[in-house]
Amino acid sequence: MTPRVAMNFLAELKRRNVIRMAGLYLVGAWLVIQVAATLLPTYGAPVWVMKVLVALLAVGFLAAVVFSWLYELTPEGLKRDAEVDPARSIAPQTAQRMDRLILAGLAAVILVVAADRYWPRAELPAAVPNAVSEPASDPASDPANRPTPAAAIHPDSIAVLPFVNMSADPEQEYFSDGLSEEILNLLAQIRDLKVIGRTSSFAFKGRNEDLRSIGNTLGVRYLLEGSVRKAGDDLRITAQLIEVADGSHLWSQSYDRKLENVFAIQSEIAASIAQALKINLLDAGQSAPVAQVAASLPAYELLLQARRLIHGRTRSGMAAARGLLDEALKLDPNYAPALAAQAHTVLLLNNRWYGYGDMPLEQTHTLAKPLLDKALALDPMLAEAHAAQSQLYSQQRQFQLAEAALAKALTLNPNLSEALLRQAGTLGNTGYLRESLAVLKRVDVIDPLNVANLLRLNGALRDSGKLSEAQAVTARMLRAFPDNPQSFAAQASDLLDAGHLAQAQVPAARSLALKSNSAPLLNAWMYYTLGDFDRMASLQGAPESLTQALIALDQNDEAEAKARERFASAPENRDVAQDLLNTLAWAGRFDEVLTLYRERLDDPDALDWSFGSAKRVGFLALDPLMAIASAQRAKGEQQALAETLTHWRKRLDFQRERGYASGAFLMTEARYFALADERAAALKALTKAIDLGVRDPLLGRDPAFAELHDDREFKAQNARMITLINIERAKLNMAPLP
Repeated sequence: MTPRVAMNFLAELKRRNVIRMAGLYLVGAWLVIQVAATLLPTYGAPVWVMKVLVALLAVGFLAAVVFSWLYELTPEGLKRDAEVDPARSIAPQTAQRMDRLILAGLAAVILVVAADRYWPRAELPAAVPNAVSEPASDPASDPANRPTPAAAIHPDSIAVLPFVNMSADPEQEYFSDGLSEEILNLLAQIRDLKVIGRTSSFAFKGRNEDLRSIGNTLGVRYLLEGSVRKAGDDLRITAQLIEVADGSHLWSQSYDRKLENVFAIQSEIAASIAQALKINLLDAGQSAPVAQVAASLPAYELLLQARRLIHGRTRSGMAAARGLLDEALKLDPNYAPALAAQAHTVLLLNNRWYGYGDMPLEQTHTLAKPLLDKALALDPMLAEAHAAQSQLYSQQRQFQLAEAALAKALTLNPNLSEALLRQAGTLGNTGYLRESLAVLKRVDVIDPLNVANLLRLNGALRDSGKLSEAQAVTARMLRAFPDNPQSFAAQASDLLDAGHLAQAQVPAARSLALKSNSAPLLNAWMYYTLGDFDRMASLQGAPESLTQALIALDQNDEAEAKARERFASAPENRDVAQDLLNTLAWAGRFDEVLTLYRERLDDPDALDWSFGSAKRVGFLALDPLMAIASAQRAKGEQQALAETLTHWRKRLDFQRERGYASGAFLMTEARYFALADERAAALKALTKAIDLGVRDPLLGRDPAFAELHDDREFKAQNARMITLINIERAKLNMAPLP
């Protein structure tokens, strides 16, 4: 193209306002993207929505430029440029209007940029947002993950980012991830160092984020990043320690070693970082952390691959991890970390609602115990083995032993998130809700993107009657993990607790579609509250709810048969025993309730296994003492009833002192008061429970309220309950309950 032709082409672009259209379009598109970046995360939109929007805007740019070249806006409307008489063209006037629009758009751009940089931001507490699955959205861009105030950042705090895999083989990524995790675990053993958990650190994997933004999001002063190049037996590892505040490098080192030296490198990096941070490892008798050496390097690599799958917390991943660990232990039968990891995996492969497999719980205990015994015999100082042992004891409801094992694990590694989660679970299972909540909040600080902790934190806040705080945790989960079934389970639970039954339909269905183990029970709870007993009875994967649905459908004989069938197949399973007790009580078969109680339990203390951990699905949420007390009252066993009520009152007082204040807890209190002939107190607790959102379509048939069924005020509250349920049913186009 000659200079003259180029000049003529440029002049034609200006005459047809093509350049102005391009500028106006780019300014408008930039503003659209900024608005979308703010609003899409707020509504939990997936990441692909933003990608599609950007792609559409890019295609639209080309279309706008071509359109402005071919057409001109005239007083008669759009016409092809070739058809417009130059003497009647209004292109100059259009150009002036476009110039004004461009200037207005640029002013808006400047305002947005200035507001983003200089607008004061609300400060958050140190406990910034808080997994067992990879996050599906960018946590650093989440408004809930704003930088932690500098004053709240621990002076000796660090996050280990996943080292970048620089190997030619992308399949070696498990090795770079594993090396990062090993270094993190070593640093976590340093008592004076706050180390962010793996789940939160790895949430930024593969994201080209500003390191200072990551550090502020995680609430740490230092970051460790690096890279790994593995070629055969040759390793090149580069690591650097960065201060978040100014991005300065405090320490960096490269290591060219053989694969057989990988354990020494891990220990060396951990010690170098501690020295760079001026932490004296020998204070209080603490020795420098040393990596566990495997006799077989292939066994070590198999352990790394298995850990990656375990962290993913999927059914298929857990099964694959078990297979990898079997191979590792064939190569090195005395590799304590692999033994502990295998025990942990086996315990997670149980068939309960919180498990990831199909094995009966008792079978997992039988398989895990010898693995843990051997691991601890080989290495009594292995924190992961003590944490897994506490998991075993907790599932066996040996809570004192579980607590001791946890204490040992946390002494050895005070930053071990798994151990802290076990501690919170043990405290919660024994009724110490307030103490459990404190531990969960501590995990929220050291592992703020841990979805497993967020889920438990949400539940503990709901049990504490702090529904708004629980909903805030759920909002964080939905923004950071929009494709995780646990996020939807938490959202549905919040809505059900608040009485918003219709709104709970979508998140409950999403959790079921994503195959969460807890989803069937959650959906059963939702169907129960709506009085949709046919759907509840047909639900697969929630046998606990079937007998309740059959009772609601007046199929008492079939309900009892199902409950007895389950009990006969697992007579030592206390959950199944509770199901049978409640089924018999609701069916009015009080003689059989008392016979089962005398033959199997015969002591109120024996029922304390359910203390603090009753299920939250319809009458399955009832304390088993309700069934016993209802039967004793119906059969006129006054002395036995008085003993049961005394024990129950002590338990309720303990729970209230420990922070229980949810609607479900108030319903339990209302049942106690009704059975204790404290009518006014029963009605007061019932009224408040309904106010908080409790919805029970079978309230009028509840055996605990048998003496109040004809009471005028009780009938009024029951009518109010049904009215509130019918309001929700109407939103779903369901016929009203009578």
